[in-house]
Amino acid sequence: MTYLDRPPAPKGLPWAHNSLGASVHNALAGWWRLQRARRTVAAAGDLLESGWIDQGYASDVQSARQREGARHMVERYVAGLDPADEPLGVERTVGTRTGQIVVTGRIDRLDERRLPHGNRVLVVVDYKTGRRLLTTDDARTSMPLALYALAAGRMFHHACRQVELHHLPTATVHSWEHSAESMDRHVRRAESIAAECADADERFRAGLPADQVDRVFAPRPGPACGWCDYRALCPEGTAAAAARQISVQCFASSALAPTASARCAAVATSLTISAAEKPEAKVPESMNCLTFTSVVLFLPLEALRMSVITSGSRPKRAPAASASEVAIMPAAET
Repeated sequence: MTYLDRPPAPKGLPWAHNSLGASVHNALAGWWRLQRARRTVAAAGDLLESGWIDQGYASDVQSARQREGARHMVERYVAGLDPADEPLGVERTVGTRTGQIVVTGRIDRLDERRLPHGNRVLVVVDYKTGRRLLTTDDARTSMPLALYALAAGRMFHHACRQVELHHLPTATVHSWEHSAESMDRHVRRAESIAAECADADERFRAGLPADQVDRVFAPRPGPACGWCDYRALCPEGTAAAAARQISVQCFASSALAPTASARCAAVATSLTISAAEKPEAKVPESMNCLTFTSVVLFLPLEALRMSVITSGSRPKRAPAASASEVAIMPAAET
């Protein structure tokens, strides 16, 4: 996470589950970029091996064990793909705007499929590598996926309502087809978050006496405090949870552990909310950010790699950061 607060918190150590997720995402993206004749099962495994990110693991032995499991997981997944089914986009950046916000994001994969009666449909595909078991509700309630679909449909001038979570550890696909009404609900939710963040940014910029900071930005302690970079500087957070460490497990079969922390959902979607005077303007290199706990409450499933940007944009991502991002910016008044 990145913050408006100063001094900035020291950068923590990389997380192994982020490294695993990024390695898998990169391998799958690279596989689709190969010439069609070279898209073999073994090639996917080789890409995983050559691009393996070993940061965050307890030892070289643990890293090697997870790499072996991840290779099996990737190879099993691509074995079920048709190399000739060329995606419309791989890690494709999409964007659109509503009356109040500008939305940009990067999609893991955008498929163009033909139904039996010949109709063309666009499908947003999001890879998941975490241990947590997913359901159709995860696809249905994901605001980032809905915003991806909205942006993709407008960019390609064709309705995009179907979103899919491809959970590689269990080799399962969780699909949901949005209606116009459900898409609109997600848009209103995003607009509400953007407005809340813009208001918080204005308060922060206006300057607050020390005795008012906790009233305006009240601490919301809970189990997630164990992951916060500012935990050591926050009495409420320190009391709420111990510092967390993750032991990564890569399950190569469908027999998954029955429980897992929500924070173990590697490569969770990163939500970025930013304020922009002119949505069409290029984003500056410099940025300030604010931890906005309420957004974590809005998106508990996507809270792993979340930054809320309220001045500027373009977060500096860790080496093993999420492969999926969506940015929401309040639109300029017209």
